[in-house]
Amino acid sequence: MSDTVRRLPWGAERHIRSSFTVEPSSSLDSTIKPGEYTLHLLLNQFFIAAEARIIDVCSENKQHIPLNQCLKRGDDVHFDQLLDVFQAISENSLPSLVRISFEWFRFHINEDQLKLRGTKSTSTTTSGIRENDFLEERRQLTVHFIFCLILIDILKQLSFHPGFDVSNIEDQAFKWFRGNEKFNDITSTQPNQINYQTICDLYAEVVGVLAQSRFISVKRRFMLELNNLRKEPASPSVNANIISLNTGMRFFRVKMTPVEDFEACFQFLLDLANYFLEVRERDIKNSLANLFVEILLPVAAVVKLEMNIPIVRNFVDLLYSHVFDLCSKNKHRLAMFPLMTCLLCISQRQVFFTHWNKFMLLCLGNLRGEAKLARISLESLYRLIWVYMVRFKGENVKTTNQHLTCIVNSLFPKSFKALTPKDIPLNIFVKIIHFISQEKLDFAMKDIIFDLLSVGRCRNIMPERMNVGLRAFLVIVDSLAQNEDEPMMPLHNVTFPSGHTLRPRRTCTKMISDSIVKEIGLQSYYEPIRKTFDTILKMLDTQVGRCLLVTRPDNANKDTEDLLSGDRKPKIDLLRTCIAALPRLLPLGTPQEELIEMLARLTIHMDHELAVQAFQSLQYFVIELPEWRKSVFRGFTNFIIREVTDQLMFLSDTGKTTLDHSMRFLLQLLQQWKHVLINSTSKANNRLNISEQTDMETLAMAEGFGIIALCQTHHIRRKYGVMILREVKNIAVASKCLQPNQICLIDILDAAVPTVIKKLTPSLTLQEKANLLCNSTGDLSWLVDRSSMWDTQEEMKTIPTGSDVNVTTNVAQSTTSLSTLNPNTSTVSPLINTSSTSVTPTPSLAIIPQTQQTQQTQSPLSMSLPNSLLQSSNNLLLTSQIMAATNSNASTTTLASTTTQNASNNNNLSTSLTSNELNARFDMWTECLAELFVYKNILQCPLTRIEAWRMVFFRL
Repeated sequence: MSDTVRRLPWGAERHIRSSFTVEPSSSLDSTIKPGEYTLHLLLNQFFIAAEARIIDVCSENKQHIPLNQCLKRGDDVHFDQLLDVFQAISENSLPSLVRISFEWFRFHINEDQLKLRGTKSTSTTTSGIRENDFLEERRQLTVHFIFCLILIDILKQLSFHPGFDVSNIEDQAFKWFRGNEKFNDITSTQPNQINYQTICDLYAEVVGVLAQSRFISVKRRFMLELNNLRKEPASPSVNANIISLNTGMRFFRVKMTPVEDFEACFQFLLDLANYFLEVRERDIKNSLANLFVEILLPVAAVVKLEMNIPIVRNFVDLLYSHVFDLCSKNKHRLAMFPLMTCLLCISQRQVFFTHWNKFMLLCLGNLRGEAKLARISLESLYRLIWVYMVRFKGENVKTTNQHLTCIVNSLFPKSFKALTPKDIPLNIFVKIIHFISQEKLDFAMKDIIFDLLSVGRCRNIMPERMNVGLRAFLVIVDSLAQNEDEPMMPLHNVTFPSGHTLRPRRTCTKMISDSIVKEIGLQSYYEPIRKTFDTILKMLDTQVGRCLLVTRPDNANKDTEDLLSGDRKPKIDLLRTCIAALPRLLPLGTPQEELIEMLARLTIHMDHELAVQAFQSLQYFVIELPEWRKSVFRGFTNFIIREVTDQLMFLSDTGKTTLDHSMRFLLQLLQQWKHVLINSTSKANNRLNISEQTDMETLAMAEGFGIIALCQTHHIRRKYGVMILREVKNIAVASKCLQPNQICLIDILDAAVPTVIKKLTPSLTLQEKANLLCNSTGDLSWLVDRSSMWDTQEEMKTIPTGSDVNVTTNVAQSTTSLSTLNPNTSTVSPLINTSSTSVTPTPSLAIIPQTQQTQQTQSPLSMSLPNSLLQSSNNLLLTSQIMAATNSNASTTTLASTTTQNASNNNNLSTSLTSNELNARFDMWTECLAELFVYKNILQCPLTRIEAWRMVFFRL
């Protein structure tokens, strides 16, 4: 795509992309200002992006996806940035932007041609025409969607333009509300039903933004529309339009300051309250109640002295008795319970204490009823508790304890394992306990949390109760430790249709230490809870932890959903909470190694969310607790070597991906460690020698595993090995723990790559030699990338037949070429010409000619599967290493007995090795390893060599 250099009117030059709709030969007005040119350019880019989004939404693969999912914020960053720019520049250019937006909208939408489904439901046209009508309707709805997004962002700056006329915006929004009558009767099975409702919500948000600076105008228009509808003869369509009009005001928000605006907003609510008392239609009354809740709930969360204003008191007094009576009627109570809650929350202190007890008992009495009513009753209850405990700080001690005891006994009955009501999000119960703890901490700990966790009597798992108790304890501790402000009143989780309400989740990972617990006054509760937490963790690991790993053979052919459902589901949810609590809350009684082993094991759990949470907890250990890093890397590498590799031999797809994921997890742990070191600036020069020694041992551990990864038969895993070695070097440099005479293994191997290339050149094709000449200075990463071609060639030459296909494939995937670690260079590769030694030689790992393979068919090397071949060879290599290191005169009888034992253990599989399999084991990459891991290279990293051999022994 070429660029055209244009000279702008003020003398500057601009590169204009040829894809824009700007003619290279067109002339620009020399009087145009820079701001005008910038605005033209931004509008040009925006409308091009909008056209692209319209085409994308109407494409075949997205035409059945709701618009709010296709056009949600975050999918197109460039489009979102243009909207943000419009919001910023609308402070100065709002009239122009609104005018141009309307011109673009009218260019795409002709109201006379808008085809609504009301005329198509009785149509007898062909299916092709109906499909075209559906796509045209969807295209027009998409234009409405984008038009509303523009207005929502632009109108936020309307307060800077007090004289701007917004009547055309009001006409467009309220006309859409009344136009709803054409498809209100259409069933929800119509294709664009959800999209029409989305557009209604978007125009409602436009009205809400408009009312922030033009409240009087919006109120006048709303009351005019409402009065006109009330004058019409009563009919279902009129009622539907009134309900739609009420819904159009649901994003209106009361302005808290200045007090004149606050009173004007409540005067509007007072007018609606009078209409609420007059109307008799159930649906209209309930829609008004829902509108009151949407408007009053944000007010109830922040109101303080405003509740003493006369108009607020009049509003509460006007509605209280009538709403309370409707709460006892089945056809109204679902809508009236939230309204009654809002009225109590904005009432004065004495009014609240007088009336809240009756409504609280009414809510408690419905907790065991219908599911929807029980949910609404519980939400009303926990908002009342917030007002009672957080805003008004309770009453006298006796009365407060009586009310709280009544509530707790109803929500957490002692004779039940479950909570009341059932199937309710647990965060509601957690918030209730948190609100109670604001003034009654001892009551919350002793009477609620201890009972939920069964402290001192934990013999059985009660997952829901324990989940709530553990989460409530963590929330209380975090709130006290961070000295947070009082919790806010819980509001509805309303996401605006434009997508402006995305909130990041706050996560606290700092460990709860003894000093913190003592400082916040929970030392008497901390140790019992840690002991109970330890018991819960061990029981859960036994019941739903280790028995549901992907490596378990008895889980291979079972449906995952069946295994994770039923009685196991709440226990798995509790286990997720326990794992998420680490390392903030450490179990008392579990050693470090055992805890890390459990977390490492859970990273391959069948429940994906639990596996991810376990890995995140390991990351937090690395980040927050430097003294745990050695245990984390030791436990995780041992877990991969011992369990993932061995247990996944006969699980082809699952085994392959799980091993790759485990290697990637280890790489991410190293990267997190590196980021911690880079971000820390104060402790780098004050490190203790013991800390440096611990870091070196941990890094040697990672380097040892990197060697094991380089010996893998799959090049993706070898790439992980290279990246692990590079991260080790980065950490060593950042931590400054290297001694002057120490060098990282990756530097040694990078330096050896040119020698490897030179050795391999005679065995390569002409094309491969040409590639090598172009990259003669390549490093280990380049060499590993090149090895993928060799793997492909070897796989094409080696194709097992018959019943051996699955066995040989799975074994090859899970087996490592560990034998290249032999420090005795005479037994590693024929590329190195050295004299024979007195040590018992092991078979060469180079490509063996076919005649030699035939001669070796009766040797122990060929009397097993490739994995068993590897074990036998490495046993000999390990024995040779020990003998060479100790210079002892060990008897050859012991070595012979070891070899005989290894051969006899694998004798039952002796007939499975074919010449093709043997060729597959001795490939070009093995030749590279033989040259990379010569003794002079490995000798430069003694700690790494020790760790690698330990892992080899651990593996065997």
